[in-house]
Amino acid sequence: MTQLEIKRVSRLMGAAVPMAVWIDSNHVGTLASGKSLTHTVTPGTHRVECGLQQAGSKDGAQEFDVPAGRRLVIVVTTSKWNGKPIFSAELA
Repeated sequence: MTQLEIKRVSRLMGAAVPMAVWIDSNHVGTLASGKSLTHTVTPGTHRVECGLQQAGSKDGAQEFDVPAGRRLVIVVTTSKWNGKPIFSAELA
């Protein structure tokens, strides 16, 4: 099974505001500070977009390649300066 796991780092700034998550332009859920969600995807390249719901927009986006049968963990932090999402990823 090929999966994307998206983890939001727990941080005081913006912690009370949920972060909306889209994969390939489909809204897949929201993340509270320190929480994660897992979504099954097809192998290949997928675009992940995130934004604080208070702002009502997709503030950050990045494409990730997910190999067949693997789980890619994407860690999302928010910038201290502007609250925009910053992405990092590793295979689990």
